Amino acid sequence: MKNISFRHAAAALAAALAVAASATARADGVTLKFATTAPPGSHIAKFFEGWVDDFNKASPDVVKFRVYHSTLGNMNTIYDNVKNQVADVGWISPAMIPGKFKKTEFTRLPNLCDIAEFCSIAIWRVHQKGLFADEFDEVPAIAVHAYPPSVMNTDFPVKTIDDLKGRKIAVLGKEGAEIVSRLGATPISIGLFSFYQSIQKGMVDGASISYTAFYPFKLQEVLNYHFELNMGGSNAYIGVGRTTWEALPADVRRVIHEQSGERFSRALGKFWDGVAQGTRSAVGKMPGHRVIEPTAADAARVEKLLAPMLDQWVAETPGAGAVINAFRVEYGALIKSKPMN
Repeated sequence: MKNISFRHAAAALAAALAVAASATARADGVTLKFATTAPPGSHIAKFFEGWVDDFNKASPDVVKFRVYHSTLGNMNTIYDNVKNQVADVGWISPAMIPGKFKKTEFTRLPNLCDIAEFCSIAIWRVHQKGLFADEFDEVPAIAVHAYPPSVMNTDFPVKTIDDLKGRKIAVLGKEGAEIVSRLGATPISIGLFSFYQSIQKGMVDGASISYTAFYPFKLQEVLNYHFELNMGGSNAYIGVGRTTWEALPADVRRVIHEQSGERFSRALGKFWDGVAQGTRSAVGKMPGHRVIEPTAADAARVEKLLAPMLDQWVAETPGAGAVINAFRVEYGALIKSKPMN
């Protein structure tokens, strides 16, 4: 009898809180904490601030975001902090949650994505099909994005992949290490914050990294040759804790849906494409720097060397075949039509 009374009381309290929350949303708007791991003042921090400003103008009487940079979690803790309601919304890197996002990791494989904008849209559409929705059970996605692919950057001249043999190359993650190994070089797994010092001190001869990381980590000061192989990329997403999401009034969820999804995913991917293209152009004009495109023969050799990685990933990851097939359909259609906003 006491248990029944307790359940009734809890249900009544939950209903009362839901009504109160709905009333608050109508009167003043719900304010949600949006946590990023971006350094304040960085290009991505400014991008998020601009997006939040636009978001807050959409329906300020219903919901607003308040952005927090590098204060409500770091890359290792932001997922748990969003899940546990330290923050309501977060910018999350799946690569930092080992074993959780197995089907989502395909962007780290080589030669799948060249354009982050289209890749981001395609990932979102595959997610909408439910093909890896199970990986977002704790912190559902409201937007996803890819990064432009990494390229081979060195402090020594490179004309062909043969010049990489025996060289020590800094990498991030097991996929990056395997790519470098297959190209005949020696992968050295170190943290991104240690790339500059490791290159400067001669501990490594280069790094597999995207142009997007150059200015934040000053890599243009130590890497002069940029051999443009597609060495795989990475991805991230904007997530809301499930407990937070399910407690939000319907009108709040509606506004978030309208302002995020494919629209926000495209904007994020397009932003990173712009950063990569701008950095590539600027770095390529710096004294002593050289951007090298592989010959057709080299490109074919690289494709043959790296192709088994995708087959291996599909074989080892349940559901991966359906994911990659759906992604290729979506990405291929976008490349063919080249939609631009």
